[in-house]
Parts: sequence; structure tokens; C-alpha cells
Amino acid sequence: RELGQLTSGRHSHRRCVGFANGLASVLSVSPMQPLYSSLEMSSRTLSIATDLLKNSGKAELRVSGTQVQVAWILIGGLMSMGPNFVKIHVSQLLLLWRNALPKPLTKENTAQRGLAELSYLTHVRECALGSILSFLESNQRLVTMDVSIRIAALLQNTIEYLETVPTRIKDEDPSLRIVPSLLLSDLVMMVRRRLLQCYTQLLNFGPAAGTDTLGESKLLSLAVTLFADPNYAPNSLESSIANSTANFERIWDIADNRGFGITGLVRGQVVKSLPGEETGPHHDTQNPDLGGYEIDTAVSRGLSALQLSLADCRQLWSPVCGALEHDSVSINSHDRKQLDASPDPPATEVVNSAIALFAAVFPSQSPKVQEFALEQLMTLLSAGAMQRAPGRKAAVCINVAMALLGTVKVAVGETTAVSGDLKHPAVEKGLQTLLRVS
Repeated sequence: RELGQLTSGRHSHRRCVGFANGLASVLSVSPMQPLYSSLEMSSRTLSIATDLLKNSGKAELRVSGTQVQVAWILIGGLMSMGPNFVKIHVSQLLLLWRNALPKPLTKENTAQRGLAELSYLTHVRECALGSILSFLESNQRLVTMDVSIRIAALLQNTIEYLETVPTRIKDEDPSLRIVPSLLLSDLVMMVRRRLLQCYTQLLNFGPAAGTDTLGESKLLSLAVTLFADPNYAPNSLESSIANSTANFERIWDIADNRGFGITGLVRGQVVKSLPGEETGPHHDTQNPDLGGYEIDTAVSRGLSALQLSLADCRQLWSPVCGALEHDSVSINSHDRKQLDASPDPPATEVVNSAIALFAAVFPSQSPKVQEFALEQLMTLLSAGAMQRAPGRKAAVCINVAMALLGTVKVAVGETTAVSGDLKHPAVEKGLQTLLRVS
């Protein structure tokens, strides 16, 4: 009903997306409550989503953008049903993803497109990548070498597309935006977040990890640039003032939800685990360990309230505040660690995913590639722009420290990624130098 009202101007875009997320969440819990679900309903939902994708080309851009978003949200919810449902649809899904993520045209051709068309193309890619991420998280058994290679090709197409999109457009007309509240730069950031998350999943759980089939040496350089680039533009006047040498005190006192590009993987003394990191069966970084003692109901309620208070306090230990509305895909996740930790804003998740990607790729590379990556980090840390921006330098130092911590975790086999090797003398020396500088 709401899809038919998209041209009426009654905020049907938000209603449609909200209903789609609700239905996707219900579908995602079907495997845990099979008595209350039906295969017929799931198949009908997939048919509706496919029809929306096929018919989206007949509507005007903003209506088409909503139809595409709803379709991919529903498909993402269906991915959470697991291999038993998804395996018969893999070929169809790969075809849909290939249509949504084609090889881009030349940069000159992209420059000739208007804001509305660029926003639409970027929006479509972000939505399609969200469903790929859901597929990779919930259907690891179906991620064969062939599927990994085909998905990696689509991700490479996305990287090439992002290279052709202009970074900033002055005086964007709100009437030309696909989503009124999102600038083109916001959509690009969201695509980059999904791209890195998909690569991280492939590297941690896919059969192609460690074979350089995914172009891992290039991904390493991309990851370094994203979490350690000195040319960071603050998103507010307050941040710009705080970033000056005379005014900067502590990065933890910034309250702009960006923190000069600091990672959200660390909050006070709590460090989030990496994708694929294997913790013990009783390990819980969010809640205190009760030591196996039995406690009565009243004490249990008190401890639960205390844990919630501690969780709220942790939000104050970081310039970035996580929330479910930052990433609707996380609602469909069955991963307990993701459910416990609220997603960070897209810009922060880009940094988080870049650090996770760096940690997963670095140990399995040759010593020459490792040395080059460390030299790249040293160059960025010593750049003149970094010295003039103490806030950004503090954020990058923390990002680099978290990247090195993640790298060591992978190298000693604490994650599902290929462990690799960090024992080359030149690499060890580079790591020591980098730790002293950061």
C-alpha cells in the first residue's frame, strides 16, 4: 500500500523503508522459530523483492530509489534464514548483484552525470552491498571459491566506481537527492563502509583468503589510507576550532560523533573484538563475570540495571555514540557480539572496517608488501598536515595502535583469518618504530 503512495508526498519513503526493515527482522528470526514461519511466505517475499527490482527502472529516480532499497532490505532479511533456504537461489542472487554492481564507465562519463543520477547509482550500490553482507554473514557454507571470486569481482567494480565519483559537490539541491537527508558524500561513505565490511567477511570466512585472489595487497594500501589519512575534514565548526593546536586538549572530550576520524573499536578500557575473533565460551566484554554463582532474582535485576548503566557510561568514554539506526543490517544479525554492540556511524564504521581489513590482510603478505605498508603509515604519521592538526594526529595514533593490535591477534591465530607471519627482521623493526612514533 505504501509503495503505491510514494508520489503522494506523505513521507511514504520512510514508511516503506520502516516496514521493510520490520519485515526483514521478522524473516531473520524464522530459523529460530520455524513453527511460526512458512516457506511459502519467504518465497513470496523474494518474488515481491525481485519484481520491485525489475520494475524500478520504470519509475522516476526518487521512487525507484525507494523501491530498490525496499527490495534489497527484504532480500537481506531472507539471507539471514540460512543456507537451507538460500542455496537454491544463489545463482539468481549472483545475477541480481551483477546487475546492481556493474563495471563503471569512464571518469569523464561519470562527471557528466547530474547529482540526482549520481546519488541514485551510489544508493543502489549501497543497498545491494548490504544484502551481500547479510549473505556472507549468514551463509558461510555457501561461500565457495567460485562464489568468492564472483563477489570479489563485484566489490572491485565498486572500488572502481567510487574512484570516478566526485568527492564533493558544492551547493547540492535537496530536491535532487534520492534521500533528502543524505548528501552524495554521505552515500559514498555508506558504500565504502559496506565495501570494507564485505571484504572483511570474505577474508575471515571465505576460501579465497590468503591466495591474493581478492587483490589483498591493494586492499592493504586502501585500508591504510582510510584510517590514517592526514587530510581529514572536520564536519563542524566546533571540531575545526578544537583541532587547532592552541585549543586541543583531549580527543575524548570531543562530542561531535566523529572525533577527528577516531575508531569506535575502543571505548575507555573496553576493546571490541575483531570479526572472526575467537573468544572463550564464557568471555563477555560487555558484562561482568559472575563466576558461576547462583543469585536470586532481586540481585539479578540489580546487576542487570548496573550493567545497563555501565553500558551507558561506555558511550561517554568515546567521542562516537553507537546506535542501531546507524545500520539496519545489524538488526538481522544472529551474531551475539554484533547484537551486544551498537553500530557506529558510517564514517566511524569505515575506520573500524579498514582497521579490521588491515589486520586480516597484513600478516599473510610478503615481507616486501608488509614493509611498504609500514612505510606508508610512517609517512602519513609524519606528514606536515598531521603536525598542524593535533586532534587528527591523536585519532590516527589510536587507529594505528588498534590496527597493530589486530594484526598481532591475527598473527597468533586468535581469529579465523589466515595467521601469516610477522617474523621478518625488517618487519619487526618497522613495527617497533611505528609503535614508538604512535
